[in-house]
Amino acid sequence: MPGGGTAKGPNPNVTITPKTVIHQPNKTIVKDSDVGVGAVQTTTANIKIALLILANQDVAVLAIKSKNGTAVPVSPENQATKPVSTNAAAAFPPLAGQKWAGFIAKYQTSHGKKFDTHIELTNFDPPANGFQAVTLIFAHDSSDFRFDPYFIANSVLPAQGSTFMVVGPGGGGKSPKKKPKKAPAPKRRGRSRR
Repeated sequence: MPGGGTAKGPNPNVTITPKTVIHQPNKTIVKDSDVGVGAVQTTTANIKIALLILANQDVAVLAIKSKNGTAVPVSPENQATKPVSTNAAAAFPPLAGQKWAGFIAKYQTSHGKKFDTHIELTNFDPPANGFQAVTLIFAHDSSDFRFDPYFIANSVLPAQGSTFMVVGPGGGGKSPKKKPKKAPAPKRRGRSRR
């Protein structure tokens, strides 16, 4: 991101908490999650979303609904020009066997900053007891991923029967802050006055 600087430790702006995962017989995985975004647009805006997936995969469905029950309109990027995935690939070239999939969401301030998300990914075939991490980036659609600020998150998709456990930033959580003990009051010498 522009400006550089140093990280100050775990302070995620985007959290993804899985609710349900379904493995369909046709190698499609369906995942529903709770998503929270720490900072949101202050105006209505088109938001571009890019997901890094395998080259033989497609995001068959990406749906977003605000916690107040309002659907956030989401549509695949223009397939002729592919402006979102092209910009993502220019900023972060995918490795061999990977590609970016692009979408546009029409955000309104009334949607808030907590969402239910639904994704269906085809050709999901990780090794037994394995997983696939899908990187997600998003920004205002007038932004350029190469130069402008953007959000980033990872969604971990488990293989059927996988036994992994996710550890969040900083080892899964911050330690609770302990209140410092007060220094004992100094003892008085001599007799007390009455």
